[in-house]
Amino acid sequence: MMATEDRYGFDKLQELAGTAKIELKGTKVRRTSSRFCLGVEHGDYNGTELFGVGTDRFIWMAYRPSGSGKMRLFSGNFPSDGVIEF
Repeated sequence: MMATEDRYGFDKLQELAGTAKIELKGTKVRRTSSRFCLGVEHGDYNGTELFGVGTDRFIWMAYRPSGSGKMRLFSGNFPSDGVIEF
């Protein structure tokens, strides 16, 4: 059984896929956590001190191989950009 926020995220992915006319059948769905870094972004990789703050926001994505040799992307944050293909 999915947690409430997971169900909401998955439902939102389905809604966005419908908007973009992207088929979700056979996709894998992943969620990653997010954080705000006060100071230098990614500074921890070179020894710089930073203050990272965890959030309750997540980045969600659904993906699968297309077999076309192309990538197709759609962002729920920038829906007016439509489907980007390269």
